[in-house]
Amino acid sequence: MSWNFMAVFVEGTSPEEAAALLGPLHPTGEHSNLEMAELDPGEVFVGTKGAWTQLWGGALSVPDGVTPHTRVLETVFGSTASVWGFTLHDGEHVRRWMSIEGAVSQDEGTPLAIESRYRMPDWGVDEDFIFAVIRDVTGIEFDPGMVLEIYREGAEHRTHGRGWFRRR
Repeated sequence: MSWNFMAVFVEGTSPEEAAALLGPLHPTGEHSNLEMAELDPGEVFVGTKGAWTQLWGGALSVPDGVTPHTRVLETVFGSTASVWGFTLHDGEHVRRWMSIEGAVSQDEGTPLAIESRYRMPDWGVDEDFIFAVIRDVTGIEFDPGMVLEIYREGAEHRTHGRGWFRRR
């Protein structure tokens, strides 16, 4: 199974407010789930579960300084390049951790409790660790069948040629 995408979780905001943290994204009225997702660049899948809005897509990043009063968890899933990581903002930068090809490349801030509790497999970091971080911080279980709304950059609503966001 191959994972190549990012997910951002924003606490206590609407889907529109959370998407606005990433730039000029607009709801298309189209819906899908991550099991069926094949995104165009500029597409983001958005949904809310509990107190958290989830944004799933290819290259998502919340600019520094835009989350002064909001908890935001950014995650990276990159099995093809063996890149795994997360950044937790809680009003200010709290924790950043990244592994590339099995070696920790970033380790800033106080480790999260889950980091000491998680039993890392012999082969090293994979998506299970990132999902454990998501569960621990947000209380959300990953649900690839959850129906999410597709947001896109700009006003154009394309429905053609998807193909770079894949879960295999």
